[in-house]
Amino acid sequence: MSAFIISKKSMDYIVDGINRIPHTELWREGTPNEMGRKFYATNLDAVTQRYPDESLEGLPGPIDKSDILDNYEFTPVHDGSLVKTYKKICSLIYQCSEGDVFKREDFKQIVRIKNKIADSIVTSLPEYLEEN
Repeated sequence: MSAFIISKKSMDYIVDGINRIPHTELWREGTPNEMGRKFYATNLDAVTQRYPDESLEGLPGPIDKSDILDNYEFTPVHDGSLVKTYKKICSLIYQCSEGDVFKREDFKQIVRIKNKIADSIVTSLPEYLEEN
């Protein structure tokens, strides 16, 4: 398995999508910036476990890694598509599945958020809303 640090745009989609879902008290313990930094810390931990001999800047990913932890600044980019948010959070989960990260509570919380997003998508479908 390979792993990389996700892009800032992907992180912005994730954070914005979570903040738009009703009843997402699953992860509201801080500002959007703090949420993104926490997710990046989890992502970085997994990637460094996969590539332990790499420097921070040598880790794979389309982002300036020196700027992701303490300096992540959320930018609203969401276009209203929970499907895109779901896709981006699935990518984050996959990129965080290295080493022992999957055992950590913050990783499990990200998975719970993904499940909440999936639930929000399904329960808004016309077929789901039909009375039987």
